[in-house]
Amino acid sequence: MITTMYTAFLLLLLSTFGQYLLAQPASGYYMVANSTLSDEQNAFLESKIKQSLSGAGVNSVDGYYPMVTIGRYMEIDVKSYEGGMRNMYQVSGDITVSIEFEGSNAVLASTTVSVQGNGYTKEVARNMAIRSFKLQKDKVEEMFSTASKRAVAMLDAFALKKTREITGYLAKRECYEAADMLSEVPSGTKYEESIMKLAKQAAECVDAQYKEEVKRQERADDRKFKLDSLNLTAEERIERIRQTGYTQRAEIESRSQARERYILLYR
Repeated sequence: MITTMYTAFLLLLLSTFGQYLLAQPASGYYMVANSTLSDEQNAFLESKIKQSLSGAGVNSVDGYYPMVTIGRYMEIDVKSYEGGMRNMYQVSGDITVSIEFEGSNAVLASTTVSVQGNGYTKEVARNMAIRSFKLQKDKVEEMFSTASKRAVAMLDAFALKKTREITGYLAKRECYEAADMLSEVPSGTKYEESIMKLAKQAAECVDAQYKEEVKRQERADDRKFKLDSLNLTAEERIERIRQTGYTQRAEIESRSQARERYILLYR
């Protein structure tokens, strides 16, 4: 029962990764914090990235996902010029959007969009520049096509590395460590069959260790119960000796006999 439940749990974990290779593309997304931008401006760009992903048929998801779309803003130039009765400002910048493999810093695809805005203050000009940002649908589709192809090779290499580490854990009977690492392995790779076999082995290993721990605890409890019983018998004999003629030697002998009987039981 334990093996079946644990195997099912491990297979469920494995099925949550790498599905973008098999069905609709998916990606996490966020804007890297920038001291030049306010929280509101950063959030605005983040929402624009999410809209661009959705518009290109990419499922934008929160949290961990093997592929993540990251936006970075870099201000290039701020200049002032005369605009009628007041000075005007012009802000120019670049917004680089890259698709990366989570946790590896590997860029799978990227593009840079230049933005520009004008206003009576630097902040207004910057706001106008940020609001001019637009990521074209065909560019997003092209990026994800490129990223998916590169991700396949990376996922295979990552899965192979993890299978070797899991195999090492199982060889050392470190069952729980092996089971934990299975949750890090993406599905949809060419090592899928090997991973499923390792998942089964890990579940069986955990099950066997759990049963061993239960038996060990049962034996320890049994030994404690019998030792307590022997000690109680010894105490009763000592009490009788005290009533009929107590000597310290008789008490020591009684306790020693109880200990000897316990050792004989568990040789």
